[in-house]
Amino acid sequence: MPPRLTGIAFNALISTALLLGFSPLAGAAVLARDELLTPFAPQAPRKALSLQATSIDPSKPIWVSYSVLAISASERPSGDLVLEASFDGIALPLTDSRMSFAADRMTSMPRTGTLVGGLDAEVGKRSKEELDEALGPELNAALQALVAKKGTILGKTIVKTYAATGRNEVRLLASFVKSSAVQPMSLAVVVGQGEIPAESKDAFSKYTTDPSWNGKVLAAVISFAFAAVWVFKKFRR
Repeated sequence: MPPRLTGIAFNALISTALLLGFSPLAGAAVLARDELLTPFAPQAPRKALSLQATSIDPSKPIWVSYSVLAISASERPSGDLVLEASFDGIALPLTDSRMSFAADRMTSMPRTGTLVGGLDAEVGKRSKEELDEALGPELNAALQALVAKKGTILGKTIVKTYAATGRNEVRLLASFVKSSAVQPMSLAVVVGQGEIPAESKDAFSKYTTDPSWNGKVLAAVISFAFAAVWVFKKFRR
């Protein structure tokens, strides 16, 4: 079993969620939230997300917000990411359990000097072989493209509403099952009932309003993902 993350990796998980706009239990509608970092990286702390939601009204529908931050080595990626999600012990139709994040339908976020500088500082510390081992060749290639002021950063939120489960608590399971031309950096999931907060409807709309802010936030998100991977790698030795 993977070791429990502490210190910088734990802060990475919390800080990245805050940067994506998910404040802790933002309003009564939000029941639970969690974040998955670099799930396809060989040295990633987790490959799948398991989230327990409690205090549910068993007679009301549940909504779940899935926000994906992804990167690609291509400046015009045409691939997609496929995510599977389900409630433990509750059967769902395929249309509710499988989601496709197509690159050409995701929000493209502008790069800035702040972002490139932050990535260069992070990537430049390690050899290509070390980065390939920890992150995987595809993810490393996408990061190297960003450092070279190429590549693409993409984001998209999909919100699903599920029928009432008749339970006062549920466990949500989510994992990526396919990637083509794009690599997921993070998956942020929010579970709730009632009114859906604006930031849970679209976590990435604000990224297009201020390019300088975009660069700082995106560089921080990617640095946090690095932190989680490298701390996990250290504990495995």
